[in-house]
Amino acid sequence: MLDRVLNFSLLAAKFVGVILYYANFDVVRKNVVLALPNGAIEVNSGCSGLPSIAILLQMGALFAIYCPVPRLIALLLPLTGALIAFLVNGFRIMILAILTNAQNKSAFDYWHEGMGEQVFSIISMVLFGLLCEWIWEQTHTQEKSETN
Repeated sequence: MLDRVLNFSLLAAKFVGVILYYANFDVVRKNVVLALPNGAIEVNSGCSGLPSIAILLQMGALFAIYCPVPRLIALLLPLTGALIAFLVNGFRIMILAILTNAQNKSAFDYWHEGMGEQVFSIISMVLFGLLCEWIWEQTHTQEKSETN
């Protein structure tokens, strides 16, 4: 459903294309294809990071519902989770593009599928968990100081 609202493949390709350009890579983006001198990758829906984005949206909503936090934080937390997942996945796509350009197929295969791919999902979740923990500590520290 999210992909119908926003084309995450195109957004990810644009984001990674800009990052690679500013990192001094000779990159050309055409729609969802990122072409470098020695190879190209296509950012299809499976690589867009949508599953991680959806999970962190849901986790953010659950945290906001079950943990007493200010309303603004409750509204922004799911969106922040989605942004974290998008950025971390963009970093993964950038690595895949660099590995393709280096023609390192074994490393590309590792980071594209299986355990390598899961590392980035875990990084997203850990970062989001740390953010939630920080928010929890901030809101409860304020509550404690107000009651004293």
